[in-house]
Amino acid sequence: MDVYCYRRCVPVIARFGLCYDPTRAGSTNEVSSMEFTTIITTAAKTAALNDVIADKEGEIYRLSWALGMDPDDLAASYTAPADPDTAETRLEETLADLAAVKAALAAL
Repeated sequence: MDVYCYRRCVPVIARFGLCYDPTRAGSTNEVSSMEFTTIITTAAKTAALNDVIADKEGEIYRLSWALGMDPDDLAASYTAPADPDTAETRLEETLADLAAVKAALAAL
């Protein structure tokens, strides 16, 4: 069963009903099995993922324009400089999150 899960505060469809649960997982960051009584329909998943995609694309445009980059010229595999917690790092993470959400949508 697919479940609605959060990864870095981003809704993502987790395959096979597995989701990180910090309240149940041990110190090794093991993945715990989640049991839900409600099954989310494919239409609801599609709508939720499309909302997330729109949000992520807007964030990518805002970050790239703030950095003086043309968002249309960004490669999907953009790599930020090594400095942590910069706008470039957030842009790289957002692009990776967008790719993951698009992959989840394509898998439906």
